[in-house]
Amino acid sequence: MDLPIELRNELEVRINSSQIKELIKNTKNLSEKYRNESGNSKRLLTTSKEAIAYSLFRMPATYGAVYKALKHTFNLIEDEIHTMLDAGAGTGAASWAASELLDVSNIVCLERENAMLELGEDLVKFSNLESLKKSKWLQRDLVKDNIEEKAELVIASYVLNEMKKDERMKVLEKLWSSTEKVLVIIEPGTPIRI
Repeated sequence: MDLPIELRNELEVRINSSQIKELIKNTKNLSEKYRNESGNSKRLLTTSKEAIAYSLFRMPATYGAVYKALKHTFNLIEDEIHTMLDAGAGTGAASWAASELLDVSNIVCLERENAMLELGEDLVKFSNLESLKKSKWLQRDLVKDNIEEKAELVIASYVLNEMKKDERMKVLEKLWSSTEKVLVIIEPGTPIRI
């Protein structure tokens, strides 16, 4: 699944302005953290350099997974969606995917990590879509903070698996309370072991 051209171009600019060795090191470290430390509500990413590495190695796959899930979902239902809440937005992959498929006019992105929020908020400036450019980015911890925002579509992609098991149900209840029409949850599958 290809990213929108303007997003891909902006990510390439960030690759070219980064130190390649440091980018590779951050990518490797993040991959290890996500593989070995998810599920503990632990902060896995805190710096802007880690956020850039994340956007390069995880954002395309997240975008593709969300795009396919939304396409499948909206082939089954005919609701029009104009408002969206991206819970645990990261760098905004779900918002980009939803904007490509749906006529979303109001997007709110909630993200705990300031480095991710800042990068996501910066990346949407390069979109050709007004809804992304006007998206509202709020720093929120889905576990600790209340979610007052409501939207017709609420997406939580690759965020629940980072939480402790007992926290997930509380967060799901918050997300469900914020949902006016459709809640989409996307999490990694179990790898096949042979």
